[in-house]
Amino acid sequence: MSESQFVQYINTIVFAKDWRKYKMITKPLDLNTFRKSMQSDQYVKLECLDQKRNKSVLIYLFDKDSKYTVASQDLKKLLNKIKNPCIVILITYKPLGTYCKRVVNSFKHLSIFVYRQEIFSLLTPNGPLCYPHRVMNREEVLRLTNDDLACYLTNLPKIFDEDTQCIWIGAEVGDVVEIKILSDISGETIQYRVVIPKSGKIIGYKDLSDENKEAVDDNKEVNENEDEDEEVQEHRENKAINEDELDDENDDHEHDEDHDHNDED
Repeated sequence: MSESQFVQYINTIVFAKDWRKYKMITKPLDLNTFRKSMQSDQYVKLECLDQKRNKSVLIYLFDKDSKYTVASQDLKKLLNKIKNPCIVILITYKPLGTYCKRVVNSFKHLSIFVYRQEIFSLLTPNGPLCYPHRVMNREEVLRLTNDDLACYLTNLPKIFDEDTQCIWIGAEVGDVVEIKILSDISGETIQYRVVIPKSGKIIGYKDLSDENKEAVDDNKEVNENEDEDEEVQEHRENKAINEDELDDENDDHEHDEDHDHNDED
């Protein structure tokens, strides 16, 4: 256990408390207790509460050579101890192997996120070259896409969900991130990014609630009906006029035939 790992542990607490806005349940460990826990368990666990989602959050900071990040069966035993649905954050020194990833994906009742320890070596959002990032709420996104930019969400520039800033502020796939860029020449510039997965293959946007879906569908039907009414009405009027003219022509033709027939008689 190195001193840098304890710094990562302190930064992880700041990450959970100040940036993710989690309520801390476990008390922070001092250096000696942290060292003993790493030597005996090969990890340190933080228990938090996500008050927005009303979900428990478990953060595991693993030792550099922890068996849980190498052996899939050991990782499975550790995750099997978690019975209730919650958010699990695994902070590892190296990327997980293929079999460990399969174990992670097998726990459907858990929302598991795997981050690298290097992300927590510094307080990244407070870095001198890091611009402020913020996740926009739904009302702001609708106003941005409908009124300000008049574009689809897919037309916005992209940012990966594994970006360090996205991890710290808790941006998920489908969120829109506002970035304020400060420059001595141009002043303050605001940019917008939509969060996509690292693979870039799928863009999953957050679903509308049932009420919003019904409202959108109703408005769409009303607008379509309003646009369609004029065309349909005009079409029907023209059709009626044509039918009347055709009927008049047929009547005149029949009348002429009857008149000619009488003349022959």
